[in-house]
Amino acid sequence: HHSSDVDDNDDDDDPANVHKTPSSTSIAANASESNIPLPAATGTSHRASSSWWNPFDSLRYLTRDPLLSTIGRITFFYYTALHAVVSTLILYAARQFHLGPHRLGELMAALGLSTMISEAVLVRIAIPALGEKRAMRVGLASFALQCILLAVAESPWQLYLLCVMAIPGNMVYPSVSSLVSGRVRPEMV
Repeated sequence: HHSSDVDDNDDDDDPANVHKTPSSTSIAANASESNIPLPAATGTSHRASSSWWNPFDSLRYLTRDPLLSTIGRITFFYYTALHAVVSTLILYAARQFHLGPHRLGELMAALGLSTMISEAVLVRIAIPALGEKRAMRVGLASFALQCILLAVAESPWQLYLLCVMAIPGNMVYPSVSSLVSGRVRPEMV
């Protein structure tokens, strides 16, 4: 060891220091002394560039592209509404229809099943057949109908109908994802 090393201490044999973890400085110093090559950075990372970390550049890019701007607005309003419905559905079902924990669990399981059916089956068929934009419109229309049905529901069985309607509604996210990934330049990722 050199006397100028930051972590230079000669108490390696001290039992109190047995469980101490060496610092990165001491590891680097020991590696350089023993001629062990350390991994070197190669290439340029786009993620480390200032434009990737600057949210204003991303917002400018989003607002200048008409398709991305429209998708951004749609996504904002859709997810705001979706999370409002999801976060209040249990409370609404319990208070409006006096559903107990067992029935609420069945309702949540039915919604989960509808999502699995949509993601495993419908999305793989419908998006290639309809295209991203049309599949997104179908999903948004389905979600709007779900909201209307939820507002006028008079019986608990109608809540389960929401689960069936959620199947095409689950096409929104994959469609948006595909549209955005096809539109964003590789250097923006």
